[in-house]
Parts: sequence; structure tokens; C-alpha cells
Amino acid sequence: MAMWQNVLQLLRQSDEQRRAKRFYDPSLVAHYWTGASPAETPVGDISASGFHLKTSARIYLGTILQVTLQKKDNSGQEEWITAQVRVVRWDEQGMGFEFVLLQKSMIHDKEIPANIADRKAMEIFLQGIIDEVRA
Repeated sequence: MAMWQNVLQLLRQSDEQRRAKRFYDPSLVAHYWTGASPAETPVGDISASGFHLKTSARIYLGTILQVTLQKKDNSGQEEWITAQVRVVRWDEQGMGFEFVLLQKSMIHDKEIPANIADRKAMEIFLQGIIDEVRA
């Protein structure tokens, strides 16, 4: 029960941009498509509200796209999740994104791809990162 309380607390704090506690996991990368071949891009930090990518690329602010976050460990095991995100800021090190999370019932809409993570799936993925970072 405490695990869900931690995640819910982080989600409640995510109303204001960059307000949620951020975590750094060096094994976390992102893949996204901008017309060229998707490349592995390091994630600077991640929170319940979004994440920061370390990149020189710039996508227009407000753009919504699909990003696959992938976590690799030393054993070769991988976890991944695909989410809709919105570009919310640029800085010297890269770009900031916020999650555009949907309720599971909305994912059955024909215009929304079935592989997009809902809020519950993202909570589980983030809790795995939080647990590992705190260990």
C-alpha cells in the first residue's frame, strides 16, 4: 500500500511544471521519432509529471509526440513504456516533456494508439525507477 501512496503523492504534486520530485537513473533512455531514425537519447531526470532529455535537438514547444522510455540493467533485462508527451521547455542541456496521461477507458478510442500507456501503467513504471534509485 505504501508504494501506491508514494506514486499518488508524486502525481498530486505534478500540477505545476517541474514541481514534482525528480529522480535520475543513468540506465534510462528515450526513443522518439522526428522523421529520421529513432535514436537512443539519455534521460536527464524523470518525475511523475514528466522528464528531461539530454539532447541538442529542439522540437516546437507544445508539440505532442510518442516517446518510448526504456530502462536497461546490467543483466541485459529491459523494461519499457510508451507514453504521449508534450514539449514544455528547452534549456542548454536539452528539452523538458510533460506526460499526457490518459485514463484506460480513453485508450479504446480509435484515434489513440493501443500501445500508449495509461496513468496506471505509468505509475507502475515510475515506481520501479523510484524503488531502484532509493535502494
